[in-house]
Amino acid sequence: MNKFLQIFIITAVIVMWLLFPKNHYSPTINGEALGTTYMVKIGHTISQHQLDKIKQAIRDELEDINDKMSTYLNNSELSKFNKWQSLEPFAISESTFKVIAEAQAVSRISKGAFDITVGPLVNLWGFGPQKQQQNPPQKIIEETLQQIGYKNLKINAQNHTIQKLHPKLQLDLSAIAKGFAVDSVCQVLIKLSIKNYMVEIGGEIRVSRFKYGQKTWVIGIESPHYGTIQEAIPLREMSIATSGNYRNFRYDPVTKKRLSHTISPQTGKPIDHNLASVSVVSTTCMYADAMATTLMVLGEKEGYKLAQQLNLACYFIIHEKPGTYKVLQTDAFIKLGQK
Repeated sequence: MNKFLQIFIITAVIVMWLLFPKNHYSPTINGEALGTTYMVKIGHTISQHQLDKIKQAIRDELEDINDKMSTYLNNSELSKFNKWQSLEPFAISESTFKVIAEAQAVSRISKGAFDITVGPLVNLWGFGPQKQQQNPPQKIIEETLQQIGYKNLKINAQNHTIQKLHPKLQLDLSAIAKGFAVDSVCQVLIKLSIKNYMVEIGGEIRVSRFKYGQKTWVIGIESPHYGTIQEAIPLREMSIATSGNYRNFRYDPVTKKRLSHTISPQTGKPIDHNLASVSVVSTTCMYADAMATTLMVLGEKEGYKLAQQLNLACYFIIHEKPGTYKVLQTDAFIKLGQK
């Protein structure tokens, strides 16, 4: 190695050390919350003191959301409402009300394809806390359908109350709360002066305008073939949420067919169509999360039709035959790749 090259390398190392001192990091934060895992990537260097502060703020925010919206915690705000047998108004926090109000709006847009009262049907089919393997009788399905329905929930934005119109009505926010949590963690980061970030909770993602070096975040859409990426898309200040039926399922003990964990609020049964997954890109992760579930319930035909009507950026992966898939993109999604 010649002397000039040695001097160049030594100088470069010194410059790098000065720019990125040892007590500064561009970290990835991992943890568990809301019954799943989370990952936060920060796209610029921060001090160890900042990192510790950020970690604690994220934990506090997610714990607060869990204490309000979990169906597994007996004393959560949501669990208390679910046990509430009265038809009188029930006061809830601002954040829980915000999620429920958004859910009701999506229910109206989708004419009930999205419904946060569907929990009893999910449990009935063995995808809730009780992992039963037997299919429920048709009579029980019909009885349960009478107890659910987003129209049986009345909300009052003025005083943040919700009200049952059926005493057995229960709410489950699992199809929208993770998206809300992503948005909330992003707000925590912004308040702590973190400008470049990516937040992922249970597969739902939101990114800032740039990552390190003014580069655009590139997010992968998973293929139904485990461990592979179907599509990689650049995102700036956007969210992406995916709903699919190729991971969480069980087999019908009678027909031996796969039963999806996604239950239709209209039929009371697992969805049965060729849509393997749908990814939705939107400004908020809460909306993307809810709409991904909505379109998954509707299927490739009705779901695509609604997505086009709403000008949603959506990526559909559709079963053609065993082991093969085709892709369908909405006009708004195609435009994402043209920016």
